[in-house]
Amino acid sequence: MLNLTINLYISLLYKVMDKIPTGSDALDWLLDGGFENGIITTLFGPPGSGKSNIAMLFTLNLAKSGKKVIFIDTENSFSSERAKQLLPKDISTTMQNVIILTPFSFKEQCASITELPKLISKENVAAIIIDSIAMLYRLEKGYESEVAEANRDLAKSLSVLSKIARKHKIPILITDHMYTDFETKKQNIVGGDILKYWSKCLIYLEPADGFRRAVLYKHRSIKEGKEVYFEIRQNGIFKVLAKKKFSLFG
Repeated sequence: MLNLTINLYISLLYKVMDKIPTGSDALDWLLDGGFENGIITTLFGPPGSGKSNIAMLFTLNLAKSGKKVIFIDTENSFSSERAKQLLPKDISTTMQNVIILTPFSFKEQCASITELPKLISKENVAAIIIDSIAMLYRLEKGYESEVAEANRDLAKSLSVLSKIARKHKIPILITDHMYTDFETKKQNIVGGDILKYWSKCLIYLEPADGFRRAVLYKHRSIKEGKEVYFEIRQNGIFKVLAKKKFSLFG
């Protein structure tokens, strides 16, 4: 009985240590504790579904505990005013732990990611957030030859991020967009199979019933299709009770 108790305690301790709270009770419930260390997690969905708010909340939740966070902002989404709403106390001290990088082209974005190992060696970084991985990538794509080159660069960037996550045992959170295929009329994630391959956790977000909904599309240990409804308030993101039929990519 003693050995069983000890093993259970060790198992629960490992589970807690292997995840970092998101800052939201809704997302923590969905992910059984938080974002996993050592992997890439991707949030994807239409505009207004809550991607940037979740990214900011996670960043501030870590930074306020004294841990360094790298935030790659490709869409000018990190608002100082929104940060003050989410964390009205000690925001100045908290922001000292946030390293914000602002690439203005896909080439600069890839270069920033390539340089991350050097930056991490100088700072005790607890997480990397990219909001979003898709914006500058989509602007880069033109002719067929440019699409192939952009895809290679995207795959290389995600490979670098994956190695960082595994080596330093930290979570990497990225946001992504969706697009409608002109031929099939179906929605898909920007970056397609490249993003799906490198992301060990995929979370689909959408506006729903006056709230927002998060659905697990891919996870290593939690059953796919698990969902939670949440609302974004001035001071955070909170779980709500609601029901609606799940129709991803429908």
